Amino acid sequence: MVTSLLIICWAILVGVAASICIPEWITSPEDSQGFEGGNVTFKCHFRLCPGSTAPAWTQITPDNLPQLISLGNQSNSQRFSITGDQSIGEYNLQIRNISLQDALSRWQCSQFRANPQHKQVTLKVIVPTEKPKVTNSRYGNTGYNEDDEVSRARSQGKCETVQLYSLVIGVVVFLAVP
Repeated sequence: MVTSLLIICWAILVGVAASICIPEWITSPEDSQGFEGGNVTFKCHFRLCPGSTAPAWTQITPDNLPQLISLGNQSNSQRFSITGDQSIGEYNLQIRNISLQDALSRWQCSQFRANPQHKQVTLKVIVPTEKPKVTNSRYGNTGYNEDDEVSRARSQGKCETVQLYSLVIGVVVFLAVP
């Protein structure tokens, strides 16, 4: 009788332990870069468990203030969207029209039952060192003055540069400079 009771208790414990599911990271977000005005996507992919909450994306501002961007596939702005196949746990964050302000923030994907619960990434924004100059005598040259945001992003190492070259006929060719 005692042996039967121990076997039943053991079977219940094994069944409960087998049913405990903890979400696991499949693809962690990684630091990324993109051109000012372009789009960038941070990947976030979990093996989700039945009944677990959907991942959330948060923007951590330069003042360390968290701002919820999305919970599951619902975002709070037209600049942000969640892409990927949510049925298999893909909750990738796409940011449209990236700006230098985005480079000053950290981006965090969270799943509250996973280990670790969240991962943070950064964004480098690539901006031109100068606006295109037209060397055609009909138009003359145009200048470009950096604003404070560009200077601040560069001083924090969050901004790379691209040099712009122009042909005599005024067609601009973009060449990335490492």
